[in-house]
Amino acid sequence: MKHFYQNIDGYFDFQEIYKEMVNKNNHNSLFVEVRSWYGCSTAFMAVEIINSKKNMKIYAVDTWEGAGGLLSDENLAKHGNIFEFFKSNLSSVIEYINPMKMTSIEAAKKFENSSLDFVFIDANHDYDFIKEDIEVWYPKVRSGGYIGGHDYSTTYPGVIRAVDEFFTNKENLDIIRTSWLFFKQNKTLSKSIGKKINREIRIHKLKTLLRQNLVKLIPNPIKRILKKITRK
Repeated sequence: MKHFYQNIDGYFDFQEIYKEMVNKNNHNSLFVEVRSWYGCSTAFMAVEIINSKKNMKIYAVDTWEGAGGLLSDENLAKHGNIFEFFKSNLSSVIEYINPMKMTSIEAAKKFENSSLDFVFIDANHDYDFIKEDIEVWYPKVRSGGYIGGHDYSTTYPGVIRAVDEFFTNKENLDIIRTSWLFFKQNKTLSKSIGKKINREIRIHKLKTLLRQNLVKLIPNPIKRILKKITRK
């Protein structure tokens, strides 16, 4: 199935993490995404699961009411009911998604400890909120599973503080772009996954840079010839 997440509004730069989680985990794995909003990242994960041909499920946790339970006038005017807009955006993959319209804390209570393979947190970035999210979701992740989140950056010091305070074992903690990823228990696998994703990101950036600058290496006479050929 072709990806369509690009057609959904949302800032999403952790594709490599989601892709790796699908590749690494087996049939019947359970993933939780804390804050899905319009469904951009949720759509990416769903298509990755479909293309993997694995039987996996995503639980999308969100109040769909905005920060503090309030939507901006702009969002209300544009989309009205955000939850219905989310379901509409994901209608073609909804069978792989279980929306949970509730707070993060309420949703965590629905799962038994050690029952989840991957949890990704991208909700309220204030220190007290992210700290509580980590505290309630970490026990739900099985040994050998992953928990991670977005916006580990100086723009959101509360995220950095909460993550650094909770995860004292830094050998199991990887920073990938502006996301954090913690592997529960096994040190060697954790670092290999993080290194693999970061290496792929560096290779992609290098390829892009080479493509952008390749034309600068072509002598001007050759450029003129190429221009004439492409005009014909």
